[in-house]
Amino acid sequence: MSKAAGALLAKLDLPEGALDSVPCIRIFGRNTAEIENHRGVLEFSDSKVRLHTALGILNIAGTELRICCADKQTIVCTGEIASVEYEK
Repeated sequence: MSKAAGALLAKLDLPEGALDSVPCIRIFGRNTAEIENHRGVLEFSDSKVRLHTALGILNIAGTELRICCADKQTIVCTGEIASVEYEK
């Protein structure tokens, strides 16, 4: 774990390893979203991708959406991404 991550955990009073299951979302422009630490795909269509995460359901909305890469920890979604948000 990096010093920065350790300092963040200490400031937030979280145990070591707490960030391991937290999703990490990277968005590249409007066409690619990479989500690490997902817990599975709940729904997939060309306009919506719903993922189960440790923080709840993550929705990716857009057009011509595709899952171009997926493994146990990471999913890469491409297409015209309109929004990425958590369900309340």
